[in-house]
Amino acid sequence: MNVVPYEVFIAIKKALINSGDFEYVGNYPYDVKKAIGNVQNTKSTDYAVAIIEDGDESQSDGIFSAAGYNEISYDIAITFIINKNKGTVLKKLHDYETIIKNIMSSKSTYSDFYGKICSEFVSVEKGTLIDMIEAENLIGYAESMSGRRINYRITMQVDQYGSC
Repeated sequence: MNVVPYEVFIAIKKALINSGDFEYVGNYPYDVKKAIGNVQNTKSTDYAVAIIEDGDESQSDGIFSAAGYNEISYDIAITFIINKNKGTVLKKLHDYETIIKNIMSSKSTYSDFYGKICSEFVSVEKGTLIDMIEAENLIGYAESMSGRRINYRITMQVDQYGSC
């Protein structure tokens, strides 16, 4: 059976949960308020949540289909929010960014799928100083929380063999 973007989305969510590094992993936009509330209400000094957002999807045609497989490109964003410890916020942000990059580049994240799947890092959105982290503005530095978004393009080659 060929893989579809939704299954990749679920596999990434599962890998984030299984890492044990995030106290809560949710979907955008449905779980944003709960994630923010969890960060606001924690007494822990090392608390992080992740929100996964699915984005645009496109399918190749022409040469790829003629070669016997389809190539699907799928954009995904992972926003993580941490509670802010003023002395170490930049280090913590970098640490969680590294954790996400390792999960996204790990072959084990996609090991259950037929076909070739490649995860390509696109960018990090760091934001600026803002009044508060809220559902409409998850990226930046506020008094008690900080949030960053990491963008990826997932390329899936399905049906027959191909290479990314």
